[in-house]
Amino acid sequence: MSYPRRCVEVASFSPLVDPSQVADFIKSNNIRYPTILLEKAEGDFVEVMDSSELATCKGNAQNVLARLREKGIMHQKHAPSSL
Repeated sequence: MSYPRRCVEVASFSPLVDPSQVADFIKSNNIRYPTILLEKAEGDFVEVMDSSELATCKGNAQNVLARLREKGIMHQKHAPSSL
């Protein structure tokens, strides 16, 4: 699969998502890399973290996850208690 030079393949894409739809969304909305996108509905995307917000995370994945939790996009799963 061929991607634009500055595009990164994301493993969490649904097999039903057409990468060209993502590229078109990014281009038509003048989105700068890096970015985190969320598919709201089939072919309907929204940018949930832009490049400046990601920069504040300073490359720390835990900071990114914390920001996504603050936005209500991700939820912490707790392991069941053995008690």
